[in-house]
Amino acid sequence: MISTSKAEVLWFSFEQPSIKVRKGRKVSKVTGEPFYHSPQLSANASLHPHVRSKFARGWREAGKEAILGLPKTKQQRIAKVSKSDAIWLVQLWLPVARDNRRDPANYHATAKPVIDGFTDAGCWPDDTPGYVSVLSPGFRMVKDLDDTTVWVRMVPYESPFWHVDLSQSKMPRRQLLGE
Repeated sequence: MISTSKAEVLWFSFEQPSIKVRKGRKVSKVTGEPFYHSPQLSANASLHPHVRSKFARGWREAGKEAILGLPKTKQQRIAKVSKSDAIWLVQLWLPVARDNRRDPANYHATAKPVIDGFTDAGCWPDDTPGYVSVLSPGFRMVKDLDDTTVWVRMVPYESPFWHVDLSQSKMPRRQLLGE
């Protein structure tokens, strides 16, 4: 059952990482500085593996710093739910400047390093389905291109299906697992 109490839902935000990438020896004609790029990683992006890794590290660090920057009461609440039978449902809200068509499932490539950062910060022991479930990222329109705030919504969720003991079931195991 998803909790609908406003006290249960945890909202917080962090700034999208800004990562310096040298594209050849080009510099910006406006500022005269090397290009800065902070993309939201997409499954469809054709980035070089080294560049993609650099971006993923930036997102992971941003996620870790976001958790460590929260007030202690919120950190304790996250830890308390993680120790119970409940799991966290997590959804990111990414800033976008244009109202283009987007497939939210492609942006799990951005959500994964952020969730890894939350794991590094100690929110849960591991980012397996027994502790956390990631919903498809949402998008929010921004008018100011300098607004790079990523919003995170975390909701504790108790599901009777996560901890099923297959040995106690009278139904054949293959039928239970859909094999």
